[in-house]
Amino acid sequence: MDDGLRIFVGPLSASPSRTIEALAASWVPNADRAGHDGRISGEFVWSVLDCPSGFASVNTRHLGMSGSEPIQLGRMAAQINRRPKPGDRCIVVAWPTGRDGRKVFANSALLGSDGETLAMAQATWLTVNRQVQLGRARTN
Repeated sequence: MDDGLRIFVGPLSASPSRTIEALAASWVPNADRAGHDGRISGEFVWSVLDCPSGFASVNTRHLGMSGSEPIQLGRMAAQINRRPKPGDRCIVVAWPTGRDGRKVFANSALLGSDGETLAMAQATWLTVNRQVQLGRARTN
């Protein structure tokens, strides 16, 4: 099994008038991600929903982010309606929903090729000091 899911999200629209920049990518899950029931294991579905929402969070210039801030996942809640099978053609989408100080909020969804919502998530990302993120900062 390789280490990554190989999901590279990009903007759905290049329109400068849009303030909510949704990101999307296609994803075809590998057989080595399947559980005993033949469907992709839940932890991989969660992973598919995780990182795209982070990219959506840092790319929120309309919410005051520059795109270079270090962030870490604070909390994520997901609902899985149906796990895909290996080889299913899926679409991953993510979009920012707001900001409150250091907290940036984003949603994500995993869609089947027919547009069915297979899973969805809400995430809270936190901007952090780079030295804290690396474990180098001292706290008093």
